[in-house]
Amino acid sequence: MLLSAEQSMEEMISLHERFKELDILDIHTRLEKVWHEDLSERFRLLKNLYIFYTPKIIERQGRIYPYFIDWVKYFTPIERMLWGDIRSSRVSMYPQYPVLNYFLDFADPYRKIGIEADGKEWHNEVKDRERDNKLFEAGWTIFRVTGRETFASDMDWENYDDSEDKESLMFDWLNNTSEGVVAAIESIYYLDKYSEEKYQTLCSHNLQPSVRVA
Repeated sequence: MLLSAEQSMEEMISLHERFKELDILDIHTRLEKVWHEDLSERFRLLKNLYIFYTPKIIERQGRIYPYFIDWVKYFTPIERMLWGDIRSSRVSMYPQYPVLNYFLDFADPYRKIGIEADGKEWHNEVKDRERDNKLFEAGWTIFRVTGRETFASDMDWENYDDSEDKESLMFDWLNNTSEGVVAAIESIYYLDKYSEEKYQTLCSHNLQPSVRVA
């Protein structure tokens, strides 16, 4: 159902009032206290946070300043590495983004794409595929990188003079590093520069029925 301009304005005002009541500084303090101790409260606070910020993200086509929370202090080591890859690119994503009953490690709600960092101890391909298929049905495209891939991004390009060596290195970088996967996402979704090579990179990091490309 489409909302009228008046209804949309009323909804924004309502969201703003709710956020004022929650108090952003209070959320910061409470998140720090509960992050590792109370998952349900952490998720509740994050959902409330994004109730306020999501309309702004959508309005600005996916781009607002992402540090409304000091995310880095909460990241796991592989999330921190992946975040560095994202922030070094033109990819615009936000940490711990709520979709359905899940929280995506990094997501762009404007384009409905997300990246999950799969630590070995948490990774279960059967459950991940089931989850990602539910997200696919909701219109989301999810890419996954492993912990090993997040620590394999430093490629020594200068020592490869032979074009065949560089081509091989490029293939390895795209398919076996988180930096390469982020670069493929950037090229296809943010720069509108489609290439079959980068598309195949994304397919190999996706458990869903297909990779949507706008």
